[in-house]
Amino acid sequence: MVTPDDNTAHGSTGNAPTQADMRDALDRVLASSDFSANARRRAFLEYIVERTLAGDGPRLKGYTIAVEVFGRSEDFDPQSDSVVRLEARRLRADLDGYYANAGRTDPVRIAIPKGSYIPTFERTNIVPDQPVAPDDPAAPEPVATPESHPRPRSRLSHLLLPLAGVLFLVLAGGGIFLWQVWDRDLVGTRAEARLPAVVVRPFESAGPTESSRFMAMGMTNALIGDLMRFPGIRVYDWDSERVGRAISGAGLPAFYEVTGNVHVQDETVYVFTELHDARTARILWSESYQRPLRPEALTKVQAEAADEIATALGQTYGVIADDLRRKAAMDASAEIDSYLCVQRAFGYRRAFENTTYQPVIDCLQRTVERDPNYADAWAMLGWTYLDAGRFAFDGHQDPAPDYEAARAASERAMELDPDNTLALKSLAAVEYYTGNFDRAERLSRRAAELNPNDPDALAQLGYRLVIRGNPEEGLPLLERAMARTVNPPFWYNYAIALDRFKNGDYVAMDRIVRRYEHDDTGFGEAMSAIVAGALGQSARAREALERMDSVPAMQRGVATYFRQHGVDDETVAMVLAGLDKARKVASGEI
Repeated sequence: MVTPDDNTAHGSTGNAPTQADMRDALDRVLASSDFSANARRRAFLEYIVERTLAGDGPRLKGYTIAVEVFGRSEDFDPQSDSVVRLEARRLRADLDGYYANAGRTDPVRIAIPKGSYIPTFERTNIVPDQPVAPDDPAAPEPVATPESHPRPRSRLSHLLLPLAGVLFLVLAGGGIFLWQVWDRDLVGTRAEARLPAVVVRPFESAGPTESSRFMAMGMTNALIGDLMRFPGIRVYDWDSERVGRAISGAGLPAFYEVTGNVHVQDETVYVFTELHDARTARILWSESYQRPLRPEALTKVQAEAADEIATALGQTYGVIADDLRRKAAMDASAEIDSYLCVQRAFGYRRAFENTTYQPVIDCLQRTVERDPNYADAWAMLGWTYLDAGRFAFDGHQDPAPDYEAARAASERAMELDPDNTLALKSLAAVEYYTGNFDRAERLSRRAAELNPNDPDALAQLGYRLVIRGNPEEGLPLLERAMARTVNPPFWYNYAIALDRFKNGDYVAMDRIVRRYEHDDTGFGEAMSAIVAGALGQSARAREALERMDSVPAMQRGVATYFRQHGVDDETVAMVLAGLDKARKVASGEI
């Protein structure tokens, strides 16, 4: 395995890849639809490869990547914001998945060693005319193994053995919980009976010690508990008879398996986990975790690793939801399944496009008609009614009727399931946009408390705290949400951009706005116009103002628009002044 520093521009040493080979390897990865990385991680990969090929590899640091790739401000603190470390781990998993499937015959492979952001390149000896189809049922099932480590020292095992009694009690309590999970047969509403099944197989012990076995058992229970917090999936512990009976007759849209293993080495715990599409055996996601082990905080180590895995899999814009939305997009049936309809609504909420609003609301209305006890559909319907009012979709200039319909749908969701985080978030949004800010905050906090692993709940709360003048608490929540979301929706950034504007940090504001300045809501266009005016960019200011003025919601008046989004009068005055300057810059007055 080599880095570009091992080669010259005129050739290579031995059989080492040349720079042309390395760039070709990058192009192959980025051009493949089987490379599952989102746009942000693709940019991450391209950036570190190009910088390394240019001879700047030794200067690749987390700070530089955070600023140049992820748009963080120059006061970025890598100790408090782990975005680069998290995205690097996900990018390694993306590359592993690609090279395990479509890229298995690529002549040169790219890797990112742990503890570094400098990519390495290695030639392969795989014969390209004998590929193994990734979805071939005859192909051997991938075996998850941890990195090689020496046998754990026996003294750690002896140190952990006294904790066995405590772990037994934890696991015994978990046994009661697991029985409840097993007994959750596919009953209830029609849509709930079609929720995707997620089966968590018992994590394996990758080492011979008792400590590895205890950790593996604890990880299984902790992960099931965390996944159960997400309402959009049905979680099962592995029991072949019960799971087989539940899955076989349910007609589920998807069936997933989570597998993993745990290895305790010295004073470190290594966890490796994968998500498979159980019907095709395809690996959809994999990740490895490394945690220092302090025997007095054993359950904390389990909880932290389980939290990260559950967040990646179960969140609104996580691995499972993204896979389901891809399935929904390929379903051209007129009467789409109720569950997939909710997933399409989540997809719409990424961009709030006017053109996709009506098909989504039609689908949700049909869903609650045929399945009136489906809380998730009522919650999404409430949110979508709210959008018609706050964004003036389909010419709705008077938001009051839409807000009234939104409240009725969201309250119906709460009646059906008072602890449903989606229902709480939906009703919180209605309360916020009808001026009940205190209740909106209480509901948002309740949603975040019920599922602290849901980045969308953190983002909703953080966004509103920042907008309402509490950036000290709100900004860290937004940053946590962004760091833990595979591909954050654009609106996660708007409160941060507004905060940078209020502090006069136009350069940082510009980095954020440039990535999210085009949408149907008006907020992005307004922020783009303001920052263009502040930086004296006349053409950009003119274009942004034209787009902003064409947004239906802005036709109610800019001040009205921002006030209805909860912005205080002092900030509204600053926005109006910023837009006034943008108009002068656009017209050439200044």
